[in-house]
Amino acid sequence: MVNRHIKILFLDKVISRNLKYGTKGFSITEVMIAMGIIALVSVAVLTLLASAFRANALLRNTVIASGLAEEGVELIRAIRDGNWLEGKTIDGVTCGLGTDEWREGLCSGVYVIDYSDDLSTELNNFYASGNDFLCRNANGYYIRNNGVSCPPGSSATQFRRQIIISNDTVYEFVADVYIYWCRTGVQPCPQDYESVLRVEQRFSNWLGS
Repeated sequence: MVNRHIKILFLDKVISRNLKYGTKGFSITEVMIAMGIIALVSVAVLTLLASAFRANALLRNTVIASGLAEEGVELIRAIRDGNWLEGKTIDGVTCGLGTDEWREGLCSGVYVIDYSDDLSTELNNFYASGNDFLCRNANGYYIRNNGVSCPPGSSATQFRRQIIISNDTVYEFVADVYIYWCRTGVQPCPQDYESVLRVEQRFSNWLGS
């Protein structure tokens, strides 16, 4: 009985002390304010993450586009240099096959070519609507489509490439390489959703005669 009486007195003191100092829980207003702060912080964090992902995707696509543009320039350079190696160094604008001029195979036009094309022949893979989007094969290389779809063993990408040869003079021409990429998915893509990178290279016949 004594122990029980002591316990009751102890509980009475605890209750009295809590009432004296006004111990209480959070009010509804305090809870709502706390939830609002948490929501604002969460939205800010998610916004920053989304911006970081977009920036990372833009950087990645820009790097790939730069590589594809450089490859396009090198494809044209390979044809020009190949002509030189065959002794075709005469200044002129004749670009058909069978000439001894440096422009053989490099006629003005808009082309769709890749590293697998036979660059020893005249360029004849002219651009047509829908045939310029690039595919990626099993080895990770970007290749042109067959005019309708990707070749077997490859898949469509968000990139497309056009190579424009212009400025016919006897000693110089210009190659403009345009790389387009779709921001919303793979090609074909609405033009409003595309970004573009352009690289210009001037080729001269500095071995000319």
